[in-house]
Amino acid sequence: MYTRGFSLIDVVVGTAILLVVFVALLGVFRASLALTASAKARSGATALASEQMEFVRSLTYANTGTVGGIPAGTVPQTQTRTLNGIDYTIRTFIQYIDDSKDGLGTLDENGVITDYKKIKVTVSYSINNRVQEVSLVSNRSPKGIETTEGGGTLQIQTNNAVGDPVEGAQVHIQNPNTNPTVDVTVFSNTNGTVFLPGAATSTGYKVTVSKSGYSTAQTYDQDAQNVSPNPGHLTVTEGVTTQSTFAIDVLSTLAVATLEKIKDAFVEDSFSTSANFSSQNNTTVSGGSLVLSGNASAGYISSGTATATSTSPTYLAAWHSATATSTLPAGTSAVYHIFYESGGSYTLLPDTVLPGNTVGFTSTPIDLTGVATTTYPSLALGATLSTNDASSTPQIHSWRLSFSEGPIPIPNVSFVATGSKTIGIDGTGAPILKYTQNAVTGPDGKTTLLNLEWDSYNLTVSNYDVAEACQPLPLAVDPNTSPSINLFLEPQTSNALRLTVRDGASNALLSGVSAELVRGNYDTTVTTSSCGQAYFPALTKASDYTLTLSKSGYTTDVISNVSVDGMSTFSTTLDTL
Repeated sequence: MYTRGFSLIDVVVGTAILLVVFVALLGVFRASLALTASAKARSGATALASEQMEFVRSLTYANTGTVGGIPAGTVPQTQTRTLNGIDYTIRTFIQYIDDSKDGLGTLDENGVITDYKKIKVTVSYSINNRVQEVSLVSNRSPKGIETTEGGGTLQIQTNNAVGDPVEGAQVHIQNPNTNPTVDVTVFSNTNGTVFLPGAATSTGYKVTVSKSGYSTAQTYDQDAQNVSPNPGHLTVTEGVTTQSTFAIDVLSTLAVATLEKIKDAFVEDSFSTSANFSSQNNTTVSGGSLVLSGNASAGYISSGTATATSTSPTYLAAWHSATATSTLPAGTSAVYHIFYESGGSYTLLPDTVLPGNTVGFTSTPIDLTGVATTTYPSLALGATLSTNDASSTPQIHSWRLSFSEGPIPIPNVSFVATGSKTIGIDGTGAPILKYTQNAVTGPDGKTTLLNLEWDSYNLTVSNYDVAEACQPLPLAVDPNTSPSINLFLEPQTSNALRLTVRDGASNALLSGVSAELVRGNYDTTVTTSSCGQAYFPALTKASDYTLTLSKSGYTTDVISNVSVDGMSTFSTTLDTL
């Protein structure tokens, strides 16, 4: 009788089945251990919370408070304990409660709003890389009639920029003048309110209100730098409610770019060498001119061509024209063409873009304003030279492509950003600004100011004049926004004027306004840009300039005694007829 044994396949399959079962059992075992550890940790947290609550409730009503808290007492606000190898953090928060049963606030029947104390003990711990917590809450009432025990009440209101309440704002209250000192953090309710009865009577309550992603508001010290803080620290008087409102809102950013304005430019070749051609056929450069190959004695070739290297402005704004200067003896001609370059290949602009280009142009300038810069960012001027007289050649002395370019970034520009909100007055009577920030644009002429509170911001640039800003300064930044501003700069002069003109009815920036500035022998007229602005540099410091503004369809406005002192600004409006 033949007995069949286990094959290799049987062994492998059997081993795999055993491995799957083992892994499953191991997972169950690990889950069981984790569950046991979690239950053990939570049991410890519950025991510590109960122990802390029993301790607090064993104290007298008068001592039922936290060290540095409101109400004050002997219980630490935060403690740490280790139990069974687990670290626990125990936090105790105690506050007075105004019971609605006898009326709230000013409607309280006996005028005492500290009816009882609410005790909350929270024990937090980390288990399996997760933070867990256990909380217990209990009320503690006085044996006799409720009392403020000689203290007053702090009422902090937190609102946003439009006056709506901010829930969950962190309100940090400190006072080194009390005994014990106050250092407590609470959070605003759904009405944006923090209500703290039982605060010790004292001056010097410092309040800081904040929330993640929001601006911060606070009270300020009175010192030699800030002789009149606004707001100053709060004072609590016995039996009186001290109220104060703090405004915070979502932070914003501001993108700043420093640029040169769009300016006219050109590329010209006066033919001192042949270096600026992409191609030549039967032409050469001789005596500072482009001519046909050959010479007068041996004879010139009858026809030849030349095409310039393409012009590709990095910040091309618009094409303007192509021009050339030439001498054309009898029997000679020069016909011009415009090419576009793509991938090193030069192709004639189609007639649909530049009518007549296929046949060519016998005179210049050639109007290029209809050529789209996005489709044709690189252009080149070319010419076909011809002669019917071997002893003569046409001569092109120079040619030019004109265009406008910009805005061009100005890198590494330093500036100071200042807000308009103040926090007090210094010893000279000058306001102290809440926000002042030094900044610099990067190699690309850009930077972003982060964590800005809603405010109106002015930007003062070093070593340049701000000739134009389409978002006129100061710039209003609303909460939770990301505006941008382009600063068009000119070389700094001792005295200059930036004029902004708006429509009197719509308040829109008004372009095309003729602005004439006159003083003595100085008489300059500038037309306002699309941003409604005009810039007058290199002026004399004076207060008797006369400004005349005119535009078709609008009244003419003559403004006397315009003052210029440093980089000055002037804003006005024009009314329609």
